[in-house]
Amino acid sequence: MVVCVVFIGVAGGLVGNYLKHRRRATTKSVLKRIEALENRMADNSIESRLQALETIVTDNKNTLKEEIEAL
Repeated sequence: MVVCVVFIGVAGGLVGNYLKHRRRATTKSVLKRIEALENRMADNSIESRLQALETIVTDNKNTLKEEIEAL
């Protein structure tokens, strides 16, 4: 009986440590992905693409059609 109680206690401790480690690894992974996205957003090419999309969305249809036809 004592052996079972000790086994359950040790197993519970191991599972708890595993879950803590897994949560930390997941947090580190998410932070790395956020940092990578921030680095990509710092790149000017993404900013210029975003500006082009904003122009397409906000311009009049006639103006946009004329610019496309001019190309």
